[in-house]
Amino acid sequence: MTNLWLFTAFVIGAIFGSFICCQVRRVIVREKLRGFKKFKQKPSHCEHCNRRLHWWEMIPVLSWLFLRGKCRSCNATIGLVELLAELGLGLVFALATRHFIPELTTAMAIIPQIFAIPAYFLFLTLSCGLFAIFIFDFLTGEMPTRLLTFCIICAILFIGLEWAAAWDGGTFFWGLPLLMLASAAVLSGFYFVLSITPARTSGKIVGDGDWLVALPIAIVLAHPLLAITNLFLANIIGAIIATPFLITKKWRATTRIPFAPLLIVAFFITFFARPFIFEMFMLI
Repeated sequence: MTNLWLFTAFVIGAIFGSFICCQVRRVIVREKLRGFKKFKQKPSHCEHCNRRLHWWEMIPVLSWLFLRGKCRSCNATIGLVELLAELGLGLVFALATRHFIPELTTAMAIIPQIFAIPAYFLFLTLSCGLFAIFIFDFLTGEMPTRLLTFCIICAILFIGLEWAAAWDGGTFFWGLPLLMLASAAVLSGFYFVLSITPARTSGKIVGDGDWLVALPIAIVLAHPLLAITNLFLANIIGAIIATPFLITKKWRATTRIPFAPLLIVAFFITFFARPFIFEMFMLI
């Protein structure tokens, strides 16, 4: 795997990240205008001064850095969501390319390795869906049901391809589906219980959609150890982010934090660190 392939994958991922962020914002605006006036699709523009953006102002990552995160006309701050989406999805595309592509180039003659091709594209598709959920939950605190369903379908197809690749001359490890169900019970089941458990103050401990976000993640991880690792990492990342705000009293103990983004970030870390996690616990 050459650095050129990895750089190309990063650029493509950054472009997709920019596109997804733009479309999510347009969907949010369209939903706000529903019932008041007809939504009209506009070219990319500044949300503050409505100036149409030039092509060189829409280059992923580079434009944000060149403009120092501000609009060239009105000097309004451009949120970090766009930059994080571009950098994050670009990194995921590069890591996925490094993870899947060597399997294609080293053993194309082996039948199970052929499943790595559709698995690679399915993982990228699932990653795009999860990033869209990340942005939706971060900006609005809500997640579209259709998008969640799309991610669940992609996860099922992906794990099916991994199981097909595990098939070896008529033998199949039937414990794989059981491990996946255990993973779903640990991760998604945990958040489902929390979603129906009332908090001491008001509302619920977590949102109604968090267990649905955890479901495709648990399906892809397909092992209870990885599910527990994902759960642990998500809470650790949340604690690291929240601690400075709590110390400076910008947040209160009752402040609600979008948890889907934490689950998604922890998922990518857990997925690409699978060999290290299993080796650490001496399971392989």
